[in-house]
Amino acid sequence: MLNYIWQKGWQLWFYPEMELDHLIPKSRFEKEYLVKFFRQNGLCRYYFRMLNYQPWQQVVMSFAYMISDLRKAIVFYLKNRNNLKTDVILIGEMELLLSLFMSPFSFGKKLTIF
Repeated sequence: MLNYIWQKGWQLWFYPEMELDHLIPKSRFEKEYLVKFFRQNGLCRYYFRMLNYQPWQQVVMSFAYMISDLRKAIVFYLKNRNNLKTDVILIGEMELLLSLFMSPFSFGKKLTIF
């Protein structure tokens, strides 16, 4: 969101004394919600990753990101495979990593966010 605002010419300011109370409903801590949240976050990442590249660079960077994302997903799986069926946080992180890898294939498709 901030990248979009900045690219439209708006100024971004940092105010360290500002505080914010963010109330999160209990339903957003449930497995189904978190898996969908991480999946959608990963699938839309390709668009934001490519914003700073020229079209000819996007092809190369797409492959570079996919290789990197696949490596991260494999390493994460090997490290956490024994807890991936029960730990909701690990399930969400694995979903994010797999969705990051798949994001170039979903680019241009309409994603339903929650």
